[in-house]
Amino acid sequence: MRGRVATFEIPCAAGHDVVYGLARGRGDEIYLAPSNEFCPGLCASVFAFDTGTERFREVIDIRKATGFDPAAGLMPHSKIHLCLQSTAAGRVFAATHFTAPGIGQTNFDPMAAYRGKYAGCYLLEYDPAADRVVNHGLLVSGEGARIACLDERNHQYYFLSYPRNHLFRYDYQVRRLYDLGRVGQENSFGLEVDEQGDLFTSDDLGRILRYSLRADRLEALDLWVPLAPGRSPKANYIRRMIRAADGSFYGFGNKGMRMFRLDPRRLELEDLGSVFGVESGPEREYPRLPAAKALAQTDRGALLIAFGGDGVYSDGRPVPDLVEFDPSTRQVTSHGKFIDPSDGLPAWIPQCALNVPRANAVFFGMQQTVGQLRLWKVDAAPGVVSAPAAETALYRDHVAAVERQPFGASVEGSEPLLFLRAGRVRMHELGWAGEDRVIPAAETAIAALGFADDETLYGLTFGRRAHLFVFHPRRQNRFTENYEVHPWDLGAVTAESISAGRLFCDAASGRILIAVRTRRGPQFWTYAAGSENRRYRGAYHSLPHWAPVQWDDSPFQSVTPQGAAEISFENLIHLRGGDLLLATGPDGRLLQASLAGRFETAGLDLELRCPGLAAVGTDRVFAVGNDSRARLLRRGAAGEWREEKAFAVFAGLPQTFAVDPSERRIAVGTADGQIQLFDLEDSAARTLVRLPQRWKVRALAWQRDGRLHGFYGEDSGVGEAFCCDTGGTVRPDETGILQVPSQPRYWMCHRADAIAAGPDGEVYFGESDRIAHLFGVT
Repeated sequence: MRGRVATFEIPCAAGHDVVYGLARGRGDEIYLAPSNEFCPGLCASVFAFDTGTERFREVIDIRKATGFDPAAGLMPHSKIHLCLQSTAAGRVFAATHFTAPGIGQTNFDPMAAYRGKYAGCYLLEYDPAADRVVNHGLLVSGEGARIACLDERNHQYYFLSYPRNHLFRYDYQVRRLYDLGRVGQENSFGLEVDEQGDLFTSDDLGRILRYSLRADRLEALDLWVPLAPGRSPKANYIRRMIRAADGSFYGFGNKGMRMFRLDPRRLELEDLGSVFGVESGPEREYPRLPAAKALAQTDRGALLIAFGGDGVYSDGRPVPDLVEFDPSTRQVTSHGKFIDPSDGLPAWIPQCALNVPRANAVFFGMQQTVGQLRLWKVDAAPGVVSAPAAETALYRDHVAAVERQPFGASVEGSEPLLFLRAGRVRMHELGWAGEDRVIPAAETAIAALGFADDETLYGLTFGRRAHLFVFHPRRQNRFTENYEVHPWDLGAVTAESISAGRLFCDAASGRILIAVRTRRGPQFWTYAAGSENRRYRGAYHSLPHWAPVQWDDSPFQSVTPQGAAEISFENLIHLRGGDLLLATGPDGRLLQASLAGRFETAGLDLELRCPGLAAVGTDRVFAVGNDSRARLLRRGAAGEWREEKAFAVFAGLPQTFAVDPSERRIAVGTADGQIQLFDLEDSAARTLVRLPQRWKVRALAWQRDGRLHGFYGEDSGVGEAFCCDTGGTVRPDETGILQVPSQPRYWMCHRADAIAAGPDGEVYFGESDRIAHLFGVT
């Protein structure tokens, strides 16, 4: 590369091999974050670099600021990964991330972060005016931050977490964190705020997402990261994106490496095509292009872009290239490769770039293989393509290192991850994407599942609205274009925002009872099972001729009893075969009501826990009292309630209940990972199993063969499915994270609050997240 190119050795630890973050500071200073990919026990750091004097000084010692102790064996805060953001006054914010193992370990397992192997994401701030470091605390346990952006006007710091890919908003003025939910399978590497304070990013299919702070709403736009014709959109999220001087965004896709311009005011996206490289790759593999990994706009308006590969769909070049793009003329100029002219040291993988007008230069953060980590400076007008530099010893050592261990052939994945190994895991969208008839994001979290008969599974979602859907497991051998292969959306039960839901399927009466918690309190509806009205479309051009369900009038009948606003929703149950509802009141005492009637006292002098009720058949209730004793209650012919049996003191805090098909046994999951088993015939009670992690048991379901399936995990972690028998033996092959293989990584079920056992031995898990799916294990 000809022109003024210079590098500066960073006085960081020898194990630091990459700069993932650059940000402007005060005066002539900029900030940078030396990080490391795989060095055990080594934390990242934040330095200030004076572009005038060309001197470094450390401003944040990550290990010291977070109190990290390498001897503890935990994974270190090894990176500040695209999360270095600064204000106009030079306050700089850094959210921590991880990919390096702990001391004495050789394997990096991202799932182990949820098993206590990584503390989580800290947000640190350096204030140059006071010359002090501010620790904003541990924002997200067990996760790292992979990309961030700053909205200084509204005091918001946004970031995407890893591995769950939740979008978080942190108000650094009042120090309050908001979880905006899951935005996709893979982290997008484009996250920017426009002049109005709206946030833009993409999901993992390349669909542009917008979050409005004013409306507190995250929505998917009808704009897509461009891709060559005939290519699959999977994993074509934004690879890099910046906000230009005119307020528009320039960026590149991950898969096709096509450049785009997004106008956030007009909501228009322009495909600028491929600006560098040609597609290559072995036969029957996805065509590859060099990855656009860093870009910045100079004061002249030109974009300087560094191309270098490290992804599944990228052309892995050992030395990156510098390309200039003129937005006004669309002219593309190649400026050669990143090689230091003073000693011939090449860069490897570009990661970030920053335009610094006072220095009339663009600075690049690079990943390197040999030699001391350097900061790269390129003149804002770098010149034209030059002849290749002569190969030096440093150059040859670098190329040999890249060929010996390319990026991705790392310690990650050298041991099996904690995924479910037995059976086949399938994931069903809640609707058919073929006609865009899918329950929208923020309305898909599954609250409850239940079989109305052996062939029909119903589910209830919650969020901005509650939807009822139906799924037919035994109709999976049909064309995928047929709606019966997919869950059908039967419609929104209510337009109100829903925070929780319950679903009671009564096979005897053919009635589905729906209960949701709204701001007005609990609301109830009934739905006639099997009443789905499909209309034949004879003129339709392909399968299916049967259209999705269509209603002339709402199929949901309101049956909310009076006094429902006073009940505890977590203790709401329904006795099968009738219309009797039971719940507890504010004082913990049992209340009862018929549908469309009134909640009144059940006449028992007993205070119950919450949750602490489970329906058993048509006239019995299993109840856990505040005295920690479990009881079996029976309703007499005259409607009176009496205690039929009492059990030993209940151990733990009950969270979920499951009655076996014979109605003889009931399993109770606790908040600390225990399963208590109660035999309702002989009044015996015992601890069935203590699960390996002491997490909350979120859902349970019995199979007809006596196996007990469940899901346990914390509210904000990655939980696991499990299976055990009545002898208390946990089946190791049937315990693990629910994972659906895909490219480039996987879709995992982070949290499931609903489960249903199918008639043919299969198990269904209802995911609870902003974007949720129905998981089936066969």
